[in-house]
Amino acid sequence: MKQVRQWKWIMVAGCAFALGYAVAQSSAERAVSQAQSDLDANAAALNKQWAAINEELKRVVAGTNIELNQAEQLQKDIESKATAAVAGLETSLVRAMVAILEKTVHANGIEGEAYGRLSEFFGAEPSYLAALKGKGVTIGSMVTGLGIAKAKNLKPETVFEAYLAKKSWADIATAHKLQPTELMKALNGLVPRD
Repeated sequence: MKQVRQWKWIMVAGCAFALGYAVAQSSAERAVSQAQSDLDANAAALNKQWAAINEELKRVVAGTNIELNQAEQLQKDIESKATAAVAGLETSLVRAMVAILEKTVHANGIEGEAYGRLSEFFGAEPSYLAALKGKGVTIGSMVTGLGIAKAKNLKPETVFEAYLAKKSWADIATAHKLQPTELMKALNGLVPRD
């Protein structure tokens, strides 16, 4: 009888482990899927930005005798578009790196610690993070959005409102005039170094 009870506990423990693993796997799979969707949306936004730069350059090449004041304005326009595109590309790179960290979080079952770190680092209320999670925002998207908010001194609600309205991170970065390296600087120190 004692041996039967031991086997029951072993079975219960095994099922609990398997269930926990399945939940971690499905969370990781959702995180990967969301990161891939985010990266696809960023690619589409970046393609539009680069196409706009290309059209501007073609317009200039086709033109003749550009006045000096037109050349200066043209240079400013192209620099502005190029800066936005580079910041959008940086946002994509950050989102990809964060997705790798997010997979590690899910694989190790440390989501609670991750949310705690986000709350601590960004000063975000745990209830706000829980509300975002309830709306389907993954840890990786939270890092990206909170990073943009921190870099541009915005309320996170402003950033996530746009994201939840299906704006790409590149479009959000452009709308808030995120400069190259601002996002990386805003995230510096998020992952503690031992």
